[in-house]
Amino acid sequence: MSRSSIPSNNARVSVLVPMLNEEKYILSSLLSILNGTYAANLIEIIVIDGGSSDQSLNIVSELQKNYKNIKLINNAKRIQVAALNLGLRYATGEIIVRADAHSIYQSDYIDLIISPILKGEAENAGGAQIPCGDTYITSGIARALASPFGNGNATYRVGRASKYTDTVYLGAWRKSILEEIGGFNELMAVNEDYELNVRLRKRGGRVLYIPQLRTKYFVRKSILHLGKQYFKYGKWKIATLSIHRTSLHPRQALVPIATALIMSSLIAFIISRKKHLMVPSATYALGCVLFSLSPDLKKFNLKYLPITLLAFPVIHFSWSAGFISGIIKSPLPRSREIKGNDRQYSDYPLSR
Repeated sequence: MSRSSIPSNNARVSVLVPMLNEEKYILSSLLSILNGTYAANLIEIIVIDGGSSDQSLNIVSELQKNYKNIKLINNAKRIQVAALNLGLRYATGEIIVRADAHSIYQSDYIDLIISPILKGEAENAGGAQIPCGDTYITSGIARALASPFGNGNATYRVGRASKYTDTVYLGAWRKSILEEIGGFNELMAVNEDYELNVRLRKRGGRVLYIPQLRTKYFVRKSILHLGKQYFKYGKWKIATLSIHRTSLHPRQALVPIATALIMSSLIAFIISRKKHLMVPSATYALGCVLFSLSPDLKKFNLKYLPITLLAFPVIHFSWSAGFISGIIKSPLPRSREIKGNDRQYSDYPLSR
């Protein structure tokens, strides 16, 4: 695959923003991109709406009156992965940047994320996700998500140095490379970004983590929504494994194993009343407390302790329940159909 050399000040960039009922965040999110340092005449923002029933569409329509580089298109399939492929089809830029309507971007975000792509240093680049909250509940949840105990040691959550890794938050690619590998896999209603990066790396592509990119991400609005989110993450991890059997990380396997041990020992204790059976659950509870009090949690405030303490087990047990649910019944079609879909992607490696 050939790579044309595009000077950074001449590269046209298409920013894809899937949207569904994002009236609370969409204005701030889009303005953070529009007011950035990259040349406005070289950026188009494609908002792909999945049928919003709140004020999201009106907000974007009002923005379009002052910003002619915003496109608004309808996503009849509603799911995010379909929105990304639809945006890719409409995009006119050489570089595709994925954005999230729940996030706020630093002023030099576009400059930083496309630089290694233009220099030929990576086929996908992205940075860190910084969980944020704007209420009492979400602030407590954000502190749990900011902890390695809550979310593991994924590079885009804890990485401090630039490195090649398995996945990053959001991302940027040459449009030609996304088209070459078949775009996003629409079988994947969730975890589509990780699945794409697995395919990209299998073909020789490099995924670069840029620690200077620190994107604020507003977390789910309640503990219930957090649980639903992580149940889906666990369930669709199994879907990724159905297609890419070697994509499981030890940290991901550890969670369902640990939660199963905790639950089984707790049940055994209730039945037998043998105190030593409480060791796994007591150790886990202590871990929740210690990590809730950890100075690594940004701007820790004792008043958020109850929410953070609750969020940890919700994250772990919801993800594990989803993971086990996916094993019992995969969210994907039958394996024959999966293999047929996977064959649409080209098998030759990315050139260097």
